[in-house]
Amino acid sequence: MPVPPKPFTQECSKCGWKHTVRPVSDVLLIPVRCPRCDNPDLIRRRPSYFEQVWSKLIGK
Repeated sequence: MPVPPKPFTQECSKCGWKHTVRPVSDVLLIPVRCPRCDNPDLIRRRPSYFEQVWSKLIGK
């Protein structure tokens, strides 16, 4: 039985764009480049408490 991954935040080191993901399954469709500046160096980190709550409120 698949276990969904833990929530994570992707952040661009160049322009500061960030996006928190709360996966509901083991299939992930995440960007590999920043959608704002096209930077390929995205940082993947554990989201803060505020980011987790905010992603639940907006439904992403």
